[in-house]
Amino acid sequence: MIMSSWRFHAIKFLWWLANLFHPTTNADLMRIINTNLGEEIMKKTRKRLPYTPTSVIKNALRRLWLHSREHSAALKLAGYRCAMCGVKQSRAKNKKQTIEIHHIPGVDWDGIIRLIRVHLLMDTQHLKALCPECHKKVHGKGQQE
Repeated sequence: MIMSSWRFHAIKFLWWLANLFHPTTNADLMRIINTNLGEEIMKKTRKRLPYTPTSVIKNALRRLWLHSREHSAALKLAGYRCAMCGVKQSRAKNKKQTIEIHHIPGVDWDGIIRLIRVHLLMDTQHLKALCPECHKKVHGKGQQE
């Protein structure tokens, strides 16, 4: 199996890194390089999904919710206390207590993510790169009436 120089050096670096914790020999390194294991390591390190993973969307939505005005207003309205037991939110050392906001009707996370994928994170065949001026023209913004 012929391997390009950068792959060889990348696998050698990975071997060196692993060798810090589990010492191996040069023979082990050559066995790794000469098997498909080296190729699999390289594929996993450079493989990217062609779309935004669901976990990334969920984390972004969670951050949006946690920093929203509605979240802050709900905490303030409740006096930073649990509506069921009355415990108060605290950041004191050794007494940290958080209060979460519960959506009574529930949140359809799958539906929200589906909408985001359909209307925002769509396939690249439905996307076009434009400068800001042309983008305004396409949407009809800034036109004189």
